[in-house]
Amino acid sequence: MFATAIRMSSNRFPYIKPALFNTPTQADEAHRLSIVLLAILRRHGPLSVDHCWAQSKEQGFRSKRHMKLVLKWMKDRQQVKVICEHLTELSDLHGDKEFFYAPFDHGREKTDKMDNEKVDSSIQ
Repeated sequence: MFATAIRMSSNRFPYIKPALFNTPTQADEAHRLSIVLLAILRRHGPLSVDHCWAQSKEQGFRSKRHMKLVLKWMKDRQQVKVICEHLTELSDLHGDKEFFYAPFDHGREKTDKMDNEKVDSSIQ
């Protein structure tokens, strides 16, 4: 009980999330690898992490984890998007979902928004 009181009253340092690629050489490497991944995703369409790894093993990635970090970095910079597909009708109960990475198309997003606005204005 005494240890709990001390732990609760102590000042904790806030958790600071480390940057993924904080040195210039790491950022340059991430940029080069992101170009490689974008080319693979454009060539083969939406891919899961396993299929993406199978296509990009020889492209300079240290490991599958390194490739996932680059994909996360690309997602934060809106270069790729994540698509969720439900595999069965009962997927909400069982969690049968598969996630795919696809290149983020900025031009298409703008046209989709414009089409939605046209539909909304025609309804009114």
